Amino acid sequence: MDMQARQIVPFDVFGMRDDVRVSTMVRVGDKGWTCGLCPLDRQARVVSPGDLGAQAVFVADMIAAVFARAGFGANDVAKLVIYHAASSKQETQALLASFQRRFPKGPVLVPVAVPYFYYAGMLLEVDAYADASLLPRAGSVSGSVQARQGQDLTYVAASAETREGVYDALKTAGFPPFNPLLQNEFWAEHTGDTQPLSHSGVMLPAGSDGHVVDLLLSDQCPVVHDDAQPFMSVRAAGDLLVFTASHPEPDLSLVDQTRAVMRQLDAGLSRHGLTWAHVVKVSAPYVGGGTEDDLHQNLKIRHSYHVRPGPASTGLPVRAFVQTGTRICVQLLAHR
Repeated sequence: MDMQARQIVPFDVFGMRDDVRVSTMVRVGDKGWTCGLCPLDRQARVVSPGDLGAQAVFVADMIAAVFARAGFGANDVAKLVIYHAASSKQETQALLASFQRRFPKGPVLVPVAVPYFYYAGMLLEVDAYADASLLPRAGSVSGSVQARQGQDLTYVAASAETREGVYDALKTAGFPPFNPLLQNEFWAEHTGDTQPLSHSGVMLPAGSDGHVVDLLLSDQCPVVHDDAQPFMSVRAAGDLLVFTASHPEPDLSLVDQTRAVMRQLDAGLSRHGLTWAHVVKVSAPYVGGGTEDDLHQNLKIRHSYHVRPGPASTGLPVRAFVQTGTRICVQLLAHR
C-alpha cells in the first residue's frame, strides 16, 4: 500500500545502552510524533542524575531542537505526555510549570507518575506530539480539562479524583469521551473504580491522586474494528489507525507476553492492509523492575518488528495494569 511521505529525524539526539531501531521523530504532513525523549547524552549517560528540575530543562530544549529539525516550531507543540518520578506533589507542580514556561502557547500536558526508570538517576521521559494546524488559542478549557484543536484532530486530557469525575468534566467541557481515536487511562491506586473502559489502563504508583485520561479525538468519527481477538482493539479515522494489544496471561513472563502481543499486532496490521513501515509511533508500558535489563529484553523483541529507520517509540516501566495478569501493553499509531 502506498504511504504518505515521511520526514524522519534519526535517532542521533541521545543514546541508549542497547541497539535500537527507532527514529527520534516521524513527521507525516502536518503531524509529528517523537520517541520518548530522555535526559541522556549521546553516550547514554544520565544528565543531572536525580535532579528533576535540571532534567526538565534539558528535555524541553531537546523537544525544541527536534521539532526544529522536523520543520515544526514551538507553537506546534500539541501535547506532551510527561512520564516522571517526582517525589512530591510540589515537585510535580514545579515540573509542569517548567514546561509551561518553555512552551507558553499551551500544549496539553499529561503528567503520568511512574515508580522508577530503567537507568539510575533518570527521573523523566517525554512524548511530544506536533501539529502544525493547531488553532491559535490557549490549551486550558477548565481547571481539570485541557484541549488543543487542530484541523482534524483534537488533543484532550482530563484529571479528577475518580473516573466518573473525569468523564463529567469532559462532558461539561464539550468533549464526550466516547469512541475516541486514542484513549489511555491512568488510575490512582486508591480509586474506588473497578473497571476500565479499555484494557490498556495503567495503575499509577502508590500515593498518586486521582485518575487521568488522555484522548485523541477526530473530526471523522472513528470506526472500532473487532478483529475477533480478545485484548486487542483497532480504531480508525481517515488515514490514522490505532492498534492496542495486551496478553494478560499471568503465567507468562514479560518476554513471552511481549512476543505474544507483537504477533497479535503483526497479524492485525496485515488484516488491515498495513505493514510495520506504516507505523509512526509505538508506546509500550510494561511491568518490570527498575533495571535496564527489563527494558532491553522486551525492547529487542519489539524492535525486531520495526522497519528501519523505525517509528518513534517509547517503552518504560509502570507499577501495574488494571487488567490482572498484564505485563505489557503495546499501542501502535499507523498512518496510511
